[in-house]
Amino acid sequence: KKVSDEKIQRVVEGLAEIRTMVYGREASMKEWEVKLEKVMDIMNRVEPEKIMMEMGRRDKEVENQNLRINKLEEMTKEFGEMVKNIEKVL
Repeated sequence: KKVSDEKIQRVVEGLAEIRTMVYGREASMKEWEVKLEKVMDIMNRVEPEKIMMEMGRRDKEVENQNLRINKLEEMTKEFGEMVKNIEKVL
């Protein structure tokens, strides 16, 4: 009888450990659920379509500025050549 009581006691202790682990995991899962909900809320507010549209608009602006810079560089070269030609004439 003593041996069976010890076995039962070990089984009960094992079940208690398992129960504690299950409760711990459930608490951890609830924390992760809350975190996931926060992430989903943030992602829903981000509106990726608007961000992509804004990035496209800015890319076009940068491209236009680069074209203007290239034109100004060409004009500067032309003016430099004109100055050289004027200096030769003078």
